[in-house]
Amino acid sequence: MNDIQNPLKLNIILSLVASILGILVVFVPGMVADIGPYQFYCNYFGIILIAGGILFALFYFKRYKAFESFMKSDEEKICWEYDDALYESFIGELNAIQKKASKKKFFILLAIIVVLSVILFFMLGEESKMLAVAFGMFFAVTAIVFVLIAPNSFRLRATNKPYCSIIGVDQAYMMGRYHSWNRARAKVKEHDNGQHVYRVLAINYEAMTVNGKLFREWNALMPNENSETIQIAKGMANKINRRTKEFEGKGKKKDILERLFDKMLGRSDGAKDDKKSKKKDI
Repeated sequence: MNDIQNPLKLNIILSLVASILGILVVFVPGMVADIGPYQFYCNYFGIILIAGGILFALFYFKRYKAFESFMKSDEEKICWEYDDALYESFIGELNAIQKKASKKKFFILLAIIVVLSVILFFMLGEESKMLAVAFGMFFAVTAIVFVLIAPNSFRLRATNKPYCSIIGVDQAYMMGRYHSWNRARAKVKEHDNGQHVYRVLAINYEAMTVNGKLFREWNALMPNENSETIQIAKGMANKINRRTKEFEGKGKKKDILERLFDKMLGRSDGAKDDKKSKKKDI
């Protein structure tokens, strides 16, 4: 277990690389050729890359430190190590399912991009029609990167050695990634591909993805089918679910959009208090 490398290190490096690319986008085009008004767009996208890269680097550094603390802590954790053949077979099965879903998303997104580009092409004047082509190419490349290429990082990360899972009540190291949550649903389940049944501790929690904040399920493969291993997994699942209930019992603080939506529907705290007082009066 001491051989586990911090999985957030690569994220920090990539974020800083994005910032460097942003600097190049701002300065290099103008040095190579006179691009006139298009320099504005270079500056715009460059500044976004620089700021975004720095913000992501700071975000991942915070998680980097959290992972280090998790690994060194004395809190109760499950530690499972795997046989190479069993683990690689399981990851290959999950990767095949993910690839099929990614291809479907890509072709739907590509069709939308093509339609929008064609509409833009006919709406723009003769001198600006190339912008429609640039628009289509930019978003097509973006779709390829985020929908087809980025998901492949799943297998690359998941097959980082040593093959192991470390699961705590609100944090885990699974499939080569660091996970943390406030609310999660955990249970012991089976993946049956028709040839082999894989038993896993499945943890479903909300996290930020390239498609926004979504609930995703991550699976910690059980190293064997012993009744003792299954009972340990069920015990940890119960503790994770109990911790979630305790967190929800304290009341989740709503963000600005949720509070605004509640206010529009008359669901503000003040409205609730008025309803309570009216009931008491009756």
